[in-house]
Amino acid sequence: MILESLQGFLPFISYFVIGYAITLCFLFVYTYITPHCEWRLMKENNPAAAVAFCGTLIGFILPIASAAVNAVSLVDFAVWGVIAGVCS
Repeated sequence: MILESLQGFLPFISYFVIGYAITLCFLFVYTYITPHCEWRLMKENNPAAAVAFCGTLIGFILPIASAAVNAVSLVDFAVWGVIAGVCS
């Protein structure tokens, strides 16, 4: 019973790690290409910067979640993750 449940553990970890890496890459690129420093603005308690940053993150995470659900392989998931990052 428990071994049957653990059969999906390796695919779950694989998708999780790839999704996490793609998200970190997206956030790095996003903060690099914006003309202002998002982190500095958020540290200065600028609510507009925090809302915009969170909105961008959510707008990226939703396509990543959809890609994870509909992907047929890890490569397919990674490709659609990169496409989501470019289109966001």
